[in-house]
Amino acid sequence: QSQPRDASGIALKRSAIYGLSPVATAERGQVLLVGAAVGGGIVTIGPMLVFALLFLPPLFAVQGKPGVLPYLRRTVSLGLISVILSWPASVLLDLPFGSAASLVCLLVGCVWVLTHSIRS
Repeated sequence: QSQPRDASGIALKRSAIYGLSPVATAERGQVLLVGAAVGGGIVTIGPMLVFALLFLPPLFAVQGKPGVLPYLRRTVSLGLISVILSWPASVLLDLPFGSAASLVCLLVGCVWVLTHSIRS
């Protein structure tokens, strides 16, 4: 009979024996998965694009209605708008896509923050 496992593959009972709580074990697994995703993203699509899509939208999405779901909607919306607008910006400005995505995400985020602060 198999034991329940968390994201990092360590059996929960064994993690308790080693003095780790299930929450600490899950957090360790989450850190490993995020690190692998960021490392893989940097290798495949480049550091500028990873920065533009992974770090900037959450920073700009903080302002707005409180709650996890509205925050996630804002983060995804800012990232999606940035990617859609980055293709024409990359062609018009003759920039690589990662650099154009960073600039467009910065511009879209600043516009979001300014319009939200004006409305408040």
